[in-house]
Amino acid sequence: RVEAIHLLFAGVVMASIAALAARLGRMRQRLRQQKGELGAALQRIQALATRDALTGLLNRRAMLEQLQREVRRAQRDETGSGLVTGLVLFDLDHFKRINDTLGHRVGDRVLQAFAELASAELRASDVLARWGGEEFLLLLPHTSAEQALACVGRIRQRLLSWRYEGPLPVDTPETPCVTFSAGLSVCRRESDIEAAIERADQAMYRAKTAGRDRSEFDGGLPPPFTSARAPRP
Repeated sequence: RVEAIHLLFAGVVMASIAALAARLGRMRQRLRQQKGELGAALQRIQALATRDALTGLLNRRAMLEQLQREVRRAQRDETGSGLVTGLVLFDLDHFKRINDTLGHRVGDRVLQAFAELASAELRASDVLARWGGEEFLLLLPHTSAEQALACVGRIRQRLLSWRYEGPLPVDTPETPCVTFSAGLSVCRRESDIEAAIERADQAMYRAKTAGRDRSEFDGGLPPPFTSARAPRP
């Protein structure tokens, strides 16, 4: 009788331990799942805070933070090689006309196409951001004036071959041909960031007033890189 009682007691204890272990396993699995969901939610929140929803590029605030980090790094690594932190401000030509005549759906696709095509021509260290509206800011670390101009030229040529694929208004004669005006400047120190962006903006405005579909350098860059216009296909 005593042995039977001991056996029954052992069975009850083992069953209780098994039930508790199973419950703890389910709790651990639930915690892992919740941790994964929390991590995914944090990533989505971070993406919303740092990325442009339409193009997936960095937004203005995230780009400024990236630019500050890059300029600080460049100051530490400066070797006198003549390479600098280059900035390019792009503005899509006649973008308002595209929105007004073809609709915002086409305009949104044009913005996405520029982001995709330009990103395909960049190095791993280069950073492209949507600066606002139809403006994009490109950060080119450790870059010469010649390299910056060549990069803009490659982006321009790639964009010229792009055509919108989708429904257009009935009275539209042809798909839009998208071009841009670009202003290039350099930033050599952290205190010069805002001024460098302003110089790129002024150079971009000069490209606009000079006829669009061209690139202009700010006055701090050497000749002969004062202006460049891509040949039309």
